[in-house]
Amino acid sequence: MLLKKRKVAVNLTSKAKKRRKFNLSDESEDINSFNKELAEIAERDPELYQFLKDEEADIFDEQDNDGDEIEGEKEDDELSDDEISKSEEQISESGDGQSSVSLKPDPETGRLIVSDGLVDFLESVLSDPESVGKATFRYAVETSVKAFISCIARVGGGYSKLTKEEKLDYVVYDEQIFDRVLRLCFQTMGRSLYRLLNPVKKSIKDDQKNKYKKCSHFKNWQRHKSLAKCYLEAVHIFLLELNSNQVIVAAIRAVADLVDLFIHFPKLTKNIIKCLVRIWSQQQIEEARCIAFVVLCKISRMDSNFFPKIYKSCYVAFIANCKLINEETLPFINFMKASFIEFTLMYPKLAYQYAFVYIRQFAIHIRNAMIAKRKDLIQRVYNWQFLKGLLLWTSLICEGTQRFGEKPSSTNNFDEDCRNNWFKELTHPLVEIVLIMGRLFPSSKYLPIRIHCLRMLLNIQRDCNVFVPALAFAIELLDDLAQMDVKKPKAGKGTTKGVNLEKMLRLSNEQFEDAGVRLHLAQQLFLSSEEAIKLLKSSERHPETLLTPLQGRLRIFLKKCANREHVRLFTKLKSQMI
Repeated sequence: MLLKKRKVAVNLTSKAKKRRKFNLSDESEDINSFNKELAEIAERDPELYQFLKDEEADIFDEQDNDGDEIEGEKEDDELSDDEISKSEEQISESGDGQSSVSLKPDPETGRLIVSDGLVDFLESVLSDPESVGKATFRYAVETSVKAFISCIARVGGGYSKLTKEEKLDYVVYDEQIFDRVLRLCFQTMGRSLYRLLNPVKKSIKDDQKNKYKKCSHFKNWQRHKSLAKCYLEAVHIFLLELNSNQVIVAAIRAVADLVDLFIHFPKLTKNIIKCLVRIWSQQQIEEARCIAFVVLCKISRMDSNFFPKIYKSCYVAFIANCKLINEETLPFINFMKASFIEFTLMYPKLAYQYAFVYIRQFAIHIRNAMIAKRKDLIQRVYNWQFLKGLLLWTSLICEGTQRFGEKPSSTNNFDEDCRNNWFKELTHPLVEIVLIMGRLFPSSKYLPIRIHCLRMLLNIQRDCNVFVPALAFAIELLDDLAQMDVKKPKAGKGTTKGVNLEKMLRLSNEQFEDAGVRLHLAQQLFLSSEEAIKLLKSSERHPETLLTPLQGRLRIFLKKCANREHVRLFTKLKSQMI
């Protein structure tokens, strides 16, 4: 008997849980049938009915709550027309408090011209929504969206990009009113739409189930979905047509407040991702780039299904911006690299497959250039885009190894261990690519790019705690330095100003003949060699077995080098190797 009661209780509980889901049709019919079933149980088996009341009291609580909600919704629907008429009367009576607001129609189009009085009314309602009724608040939100769309129609090609279904009921001519409407929507429309849609509170179990999708659910979604989509599309068009640097920051901040709504429209979310990636990779204002990156991270946290789209778009944008490196673009490239690394470490497990494919592409280009030895294939490797791409993955793997690799796993989950250890798995292929790149075309004019490769090897050896033949590679570069010193420089020190290895890829004829450039490269090579010796001594138990063969090669360089300054500099390195 007890088992039978328990089965009936479980059955009724499951039915009650089904009624809690959203977007169900005919809720009133479900509740009526549920009440009839309870009444039949009370007539047939009073003992079972009392058992349900004692053991499963939440069933009856859910019944009462749902009935109240449906009655409340019916009352709202019945009063909505009357309240809307009252809200329209409130617009006509609002203004400065004494004179009514008269919206004049445009004689050509027949659209209502947005006035200061209308904007004052909208500001008062949206800033304090609790002081007005639900229908008045809803009418104010709808009017604000229509006014915002009328503003978008004025910006660039915004009118042509608006869909035919979006009928323009209002028109804005005054610049001050235009600014006020934009400011009103950017500051209040986010929370106003949330209030109108009425988000549902999530339980802890729902958060655990939807680990990779954390967007909200709304009670009034079906009723106001079209209004929200209309506003989001207008914001997207505004970002596409916007040229003012001051307004773009406010627009991106407004998008940050609307991410939870964008997630419900996948196509619209992909469009806004393209727009944000363009701002992140091309905008001159640093604040706009930072906020755009924050919004991209927020989108991926809300729904990780958009992570591949954002990840691939950001990587392509980074490589495209690395065609030319100079004083102006270098800080911008460094910002993109740092932000891309942080974005990767948000979901390392999801990023692994893309990191593997991209590093494999570098290996394919290296292999083709190494086999064919053609000039065009070598140029595909010896350029800023290829070098900065390798620097990006080197920094990423080093940072990921430090952040995840050294921490012991707190769980016995195999997937979690793979997520933490894939950085070290890609260390070996990356080291091979860097070594081959440094030895692909040994020439003294390509000494800067080979020093860049040496630095990458040192970073991997230091941060990933693996042995890399960085010191042996550094000694190889001394041959290029000695070949450069065969001819005396034509220009003295200081002729070429602003010498910086970070902005050097290949030596031009002027740089090759400049004594200052030669000294700068020698100093950078010395510092890298010195760091390689320190790493070797600190990591290996018997470093002398590796240092002894290299000492002979260093002596040969000191004998044949024709530059006294370089000889004096690397003599210090000889003493450190002993």
